[in-house]
Amino acid sequence: MQQGTDSSFRIASFQLFADFIGNIGNALNMLYTINVTVLGILFQTLKFICFKVGVYAIEIAFVTVFIQII
Repeated sequence: MQQGTDSSFRIASFQLFADFIGNIGNALNMLYTINVTVLGILFQTLKFICFKVGVYAIEIAFVTVFIQII
């Protein structure tokens, strides 16, 4: 009898744990869908800034090299 209640308790606690994980997953999913647009905009902006900075860095590097050659 004791063994039976122990295993059923284990199953119940596992079920609770699974539900808990599932709820976290749902919450994260909701947050993700809300944030994905914001993050998308931020990411695009960051990519644009990085691209601009990269282009400037390359231009500066070329100019310095060019000046050194002259």
